[in-house]
Parts: sequence; structure tokens; C-alpha cells
Amino acid sequence: MQCPALFVGLFRPTLIRVAKRMLSAALQGIEHGQLKITYPAPGSEQSPGRDDVTFGSGTPLATVHVKDDWFWVRVLASGSVGFAEAYVNGEIDIPDLLAIFKLALLNRRLLTRLDKRSPFLTKLYSLLATTNGIEEARRNAAAHYDLSNDMFAAFLSPDMTYSCPLWLPPHDPDYANDDLEKAQRRKLSYHIKAARIKASDHVLEIGTGWGSFAIQAVQETGCTVTTITLSKEQKALAKKRIDAAGLSSKIKVLLCDYREIPKLGIRFDKVVSIEMLEHTGIEHLREYFGVIKEVLPGEDAIATVQATMMSETVSIENVPVLDRAALTQGPLGTCSICRIAKEQIVSSPNTSAASLPPGIQVETYRPWLSRVQIFPGAYPPSLLQTLQAIDKGSGDHFIVDRVETFGGLGRAFQEWGEAFGREFDSRIRPALVAGRRQLCDVEVEEFRRKWQASCPLFYFAYCQAAFEAQTVRTVTIRLVRTGARILAQDYYE
Repeated sequence: MQCPALFVGLFRPTLIRVAKRMLSAALQGIEHGQLKITYPAPGSEQSPGRDDVTFGSGTPLATVHVKDDWFWVRVLASGSVGFAEAYVNGEIDIPDLLAIFKLALLNRRLLTRLDKRSPFLTKLYSLLATTNGIEEARRNAAAHYDLSNDMFAAFLSPDMTYSCPLWLPPHDPDYANDDLEKAQRRKLSYHIKAARIKASDHVLEIGTGWGSFAIQAVQETGCTVTTITLSKEQKALAKKRIDAAGLSSKIKVLLCDYREIPKLGIRFDKVVSIEMLEHTGIEHLREYFGVIKEVLPGEDAIATVQATMMSETVSIENVPVLDRAALTQGPLGTCSICRIAKEQIVSSPNTSAASLPPGIQVETYRPWLSRVQIFPGAYPPSLLQTLQAIDKGSGDHFIVDRVETFGGLGRAFQEWGEAFGREFDSRIRPALVAGRRQLCDVEVEEFRRKWQASCPLFYFAYCQAAFEAQTVRTVTIRLVRTGARILAQDYYE
């Protein structure tokens, strides 16, 4: 048991020296902006023989303060994940997280090459970590959502909705008065209308959150909702909120995995899934839509799915599960909207100035902490991967009737991040200490470093930068039963 530690102790200086030399050579390849590496003040215990160094030129300027040289070894061994772990472990400080992520996105080809340096076991672990079986899915949900309801309440809007809102467009007269709660409720109404939910419908919601969609759907339409979650904490608070709204007879909250729903023998009229798809894992996408097919047998069945998705130009060259030929066949080919989208995506390597160049690996764009720390097992698919999964998972059962994108999650991440930083000491720290896990001070500090820097948050900053650069986006898809009457109607009434 002591051999690895002994080996590292003996060869630590050599490992650091080699890692620093190799990474310094690689960082000479920064083409856009500059990265400044600084050390503690001269004369301090950590500083002998270490000089500040800058790579690249221009803007943005991102700075990393190195407190422990093991940082170099982590990054060489595990790429972007090693960088995140070095931050969480306190080996580096980053004054401006948004700048570092913007720099990373501008130099994405370089990041890809650095991630390719990762050893075989790291890659193997990465694959295993995103294989979401039912028990693994339960553990992954608990790792994020069972922290503390009070913690989430501290930075979310009062409706407790934790997904991309639907903001008013800038040209709208009420744009200046729009706020996060209004935008969230508008998003929920969007799904209610898109699914054409009516009073007689029994709706399945995949991913309860804290009950905001179920409550609003019943209030607006009088429908019945069965909603599922893997988080005990979310279920408990959702039930309290549902009871407080006087809707316990209309809404049932189940603690179960989506794959367990068919075993209940319940058939639904509509399905709504808001930002749950990215938690299934790429190898379960087809199964996910297969389950939706099984529980929606009706002739006028409708499902709406909202998900965070990667840019097509990030994934299309690099993800082996993509089958371009399959995208031109099957029921997807009958949908003119999807056919146009497919033609644009497949034929255009660069769809806009903000798009990513071809040849970039998907793994580069999984949020660093989201991948291993904050959302274990999460994987944001691309639109093409999702369309193929719908085709393979549901056969000819569904038509993809509409595909739309939401803007504004970058703005939401900014607001959440600012609220998190503002409320950390007064509300979030006490919630973590008093919560179910009863974190000690050391654990709270580690948690803070996972989520928070001076301003904004590590996780939120990455997501904000990614959405602003359009490397990830929020997409909504409406599925309707093949041959359904809804195909001849427009739901924008």
C-alpha cells in the first residue's frame, strides 16, 4: 500500500520537472489570448527557482496562481479534468474563471491535444464513469441533488426551477422588466402548450426537480401528473410544495429511474422531459426514447424534450456512435424541419463565426467539474446524436415534429453564480453544515472550491462561457405519434 506513495515521494521533483517542461512547450501553441502563470512572492517557501511566465499574447488575459507544483503533473496526466482537480484541491488559484474558460474555448484545438496525452487508465475511467446503469444513475443524482434543498433555494429563483429559462427577446417592450422567475415560468408554459396538455391528460414528467413544472401544468390545465426523480431530497421538498399548493390529489411523485416506469403498467398521454436527457449517458439515449415510446401508446401522444446539447461541429467528426447514413432514413426523413436541419448541419463544417472548427473532440467540451465532480455521469449529446437515438429507440412510432433552440442559459448561469457567491456564507454554508450529510468545515471548503471562486463560480463560469461561445446550447424537441392529427396543426395559438 505504501509503494505508490513512496514512488511519488522519491520521484516527485523529477515528475514535476518533466511535466512542467512538456506542458510549457505545449502552451507555446496558444494562438488566441494569453495565459499568465504566477507563483507566490519571491522569498516565500514555495517560490525558489520559479519565475512567472506568460504564454501567448492579446486578449483575453487569464491568470493562474500556482501554489503547488503538482498541478503540472495533474494536468499532464489527466488534461482538463486534472486542471479541475488541481483547482478543487487548492493547488492553484484563478482570479477570473470566466477569462480562463474563454481562453480555453478560443484555443480548443490545443486543449484537445493536451487531453490526448491522458494515459489509458484515465481514458478507461472516463468511459466507465459515464456508463449510467440504474444504480449508478441513483448515485449520480444523489451526488448533486441530495446536497441540501436550502442550498439550491439560496441561488435559484423562488419557483425552484433549475434549467434553461425562456427570456423575452431584446426587442420586446417588456425586456427590461424580465427576470429569472418570469423567464422560468414562461419556459414551463412553453412545454405545456407544446405538448398540448389538457385536463383529461395523464402526463409523465421525467425529472421532477422541485415540482415547478408539475405544479404549473396542473394549475394551468387541470391535468394529472406523475413525476419521477432519483433524488430523495428533491422528492421531499417537491411533495411539500405540491401539498402547499393543494394539488396532492393531482400530482404523484415517484422515487424511481425512468427505466422502471414501464414496469408500473401505466400508460400516459403526454411526456415532458426538461434537461434530464443529458443525465442518461450516451449509451442509454436509445433506451431513453424506447421507454418514452412504450409509455406513450396513444394515437395523439406527444413528448417534449429539452436538453443541453453540444454543437454539431464539436461532435460530428469524433463520436463513433453517430451514423450519418441512418439520419437520412426512417421517420426522421419525413420531417421537413429535421431534414433541413440535417442538411445544414451535415453539409456545413462551420455554421457561424462562433462555431467550432472540425476535429475537436467531444470530451473537451464536457464541463470539467460537471464531468467528475458536480454532475457525475452527465453527457450532453449533440442534436444529431439525439435524432439518431430517437430513430433507433422508437422505430417508426414518433415523428420529430419540431426542433428549436433556447438562448439565455448563459445569462441564467451568470445570475445563479452571482447569487451563489452572494449567499454562500449567510445561507449556503449553514445549509451544508446542517444538511443531511452534515459536512465539516474542510468538506465545506472543498465544496466551495468546486462551485465557487471569487466571482463567478467555477462550474457556472465554465457553463456561461460555453453557452456564450455556442459550443453548447439548449434544444427543445417535440415528438408526435406518426400519423397524428397534431401534425396538421400549429401549436402557436
